[in-house]
Amino acid sequence: MLRIGILRGGGGHTHEASIASGAYPARLIAEKLTDKFRAYDIYIDQEGVWHFRGIPTDPRDLVGKVDVFVNALLGEYNNQMHQVSAFEGIGVPYTGARAFERMITQNHELAKERYCALGVKTPEGYRIDFKGEFGDEHAKNIAKSIWEKVAPPWIVRPVNHSSRVGVHECKTFGELVSALEENFYNRNDIFVEEVIAGQHVVITVVEDYRGETPYVFPALEFGTHNAKIVQLDTGLKAELAQLAGDIFHDFNIAHYASVHFIVSPKKGIYVDRVETHPHLGEKSHIMQGVSEVGGTHEGFLEHLITQALGK
Repeated sequence: MLRIGILRGGGGHTHEASIASGAYPARLIAEKLTDKFRAYDIYIDQEGVWHFRGIPTDPRDLVGKVDVFVNALLGEYNNQMHQVSAFEGIGVPYTGARAFERMITQNHELAKERYCALGVKTPEGYRIDFKGEFGDEHAKNIAKSIWEKVAPPWIVRPVNHSSRVGVHECKTFGELVSALEENFYNRNDIFVEEVIAGQHVVITVVEDYRGETPYVFPALEFGTHNAKIVQLDTGLKAELAQLAGDIFHDFNIAHYASVHFIVSPKKGIYVDRVETHPHLGEKSHIMQGVSEVGGTHEGFLEHLITQALGK
């Protein structure tokens, strides 16, 4: 029987969401896969301390106790890269992207360069580095320079985050100043982009699922629970699927990822971001995608574990 470590928690704003993300795979193993797997909770607290079965532990001590990790960590680049590197170093297989792949996709600026090289459209924008300055007056000065370069509305987001933390759509000068202040307070380098009006959709891509590499799930509405397949014409659906598969392949992502797009009625398809470790909760987009194509959640989880083991 394989021993599965459910890795969840970690530092940053997505700590609680990561705990919830890992709870569902643990439940699936306990209820549906007890003949094959035994789940062990691997909790990482906000200070980065690992816990095995509730007891603080050194990650290296998990060798021989866990056969494979299900990685349910979410969120910010710095915190999660530290954790990913830790369990890469101990040599236990794990689900999802390797450290380098995750670094590229979570750095908004580097990812945009790759999208452009692929010929995929992405919103226009530019980077503003945090240089140790805080306060309302500083944020106003930066906001004035943005106003002169990019017409409102704007998207303000941290350069090195893949979650929605710190991301703001700003329609007024005041909202822009507030978004800048928040990100500077959190010492974030930021990226400011034009807003593309359109339908936000997410497509999950999975490695070697149902004999296809990659297997591309249908486009789902983003930002809603119980999301349904997006109603698009056949040509647009095919283009989205092709782009999602191309991005997954070009970034060399392991096992699975979710690609977020904006479909503009006038401007066409834009890529927004890639999540290499989407939320794994029961109502998450990835699990809803599995249901939409007639798969089972426990079957999908078993597939990820099998992929991690290289079988």
